[in-house]
Amino acid sequence: MWLITLLLGTTTASLFGEKAQLSEPAPNLRQSDIDLDLPDGAILIKLHGAFMVIAWLGTTSLGILIARYFKRTWVNHQIFGTDAWFFFHRCCMLITWTFTLIAFIMIFIDVDGWSYDEAPHAILGTITTILCFFHPILAMFRPNVGDEKRQYFNWGHWFGGNLAHILSMVTIFLSISVKKAQLPDWLYAILSIFVVAYVTAHIYFTVLLQKAQQHGTYGNRNIDAPYSTWRKRGLLIFGLIFLVIVVAVVTIIALAPIGANEGPIEDV
Repeated sequence: MWLITLLLGTTTASLFGEKAQLSEPAPNLRQSDIDLDLPDGAILIKLHGAFMVIAWLGTTSLGILIARYFKRTWVNHQIFGTDAWFFFHRCCMLITWTFTLIAFIMIFIDVDGWSYDEAPHAILGTITTILCFFHPILAMFRPNVGDEKRQYFNWGHWFGGNLAHILSMVTIFLSISVKKAQLPDWLYAILSIFVVAYVTAHIYFTVLLQKAQQHGTYGNRNIDAPYSTWRKRGLLIFGLIFLVIVVAVVTIIALAPIGANEGPIEDV
């Protein structure tokens, strides 16, 4: 409701359940500048951007960190018959997969097909969506543990997932120069802060992993690896940082235009 309210305008509702009434549309939406075919085109563009940001800055980042560093955390804890780390990882990636496909469909509806301008944002976004679509499908055919082909699958799964994540980040950066998005140039700074936070998270968890591997109890796979508490605290802290940044970026997308772009811009 928070996102829809930002997109459609403010709402008023009674605490006793009266039907919400929409007020004036969000200010400063210049229809002549947006040049959309559909009356609700601005909403589709904003929802497209919001869904992609939630998926790739939020759930994908958390899902990758959990899969890489938390396999020896929450040991002997299962959720619906699945190891806890894998359950959390799969939930994150399911949200990414769903939101990405929905956002991709939205933008196709908005542009009424394929954009022949061949802007880098559109091309990289399409490649990212294709990788995202097939990634979990291929994962269903992974070899069993102990199969000699499993290592090749693991490397391929790691490469495909990280490639999609990197391309998604580049695509989100490129969206700032897309004319229809009407995003401010200073959004580059916020996205750069996210990149720094994400890289810092990897450094933090890598250091903990290396220290854990040097510990005498690391070989016991029936208990959590050493520094489990520090990993959980780190996940909480970085998760909150990601959440704040995602909420900030989504808010900027919903309220755009809230700043003037300077320099060359691209059509979608």
